[in-house]
Amino acid sequence: MSKNQSTQQQTILVVEDFADTRVLISMWLRLNGYRVLEVADGHEAVEITRHECPDLILMDLSLPKLDGISATQQIREIEERCDIPIIACSAHSTREWSDKALTAGCNDFVSKPVDFDALGKVIDRYLVKVRT
Repeated sequence: MSKNQSTQQQTILVVEDFADTRVLISMWLRLNGYRVLEVADGHEAVEITRHECPDLILMDLSLPKLDGISATQQIREIEERCDIPIIACSAHSTREWSDKALTAGCNDFVSKPVDFDALGKVIDRYLVKVRT
């Protein structure tokens, strides 16, 4: 990983246009010890990723201005950020949407409404837990 994670809190970027869902996911992540960045559309996700270096991104697929598929593709084109794990998080839970997300560059897919036990297991696959 690009950060010294033994001394820094891990950061997760939550990309979600519905404020209630974004707040719920963010609160759960904070309660589990993560630093959280929040944005509401794909353009903001690409821009914040250029300036910050999140350890993981939770990407909604249906977003205003720039959808999650396109935002993922643009993030993958940022050379110094291209290896950040991106987890698609969408109510579009069909195989077609999952395949689109993975083809665009997402590492994994979780469906909404979010099952937080399942989300925690997916996050654990991509992030090393930091003991403080």
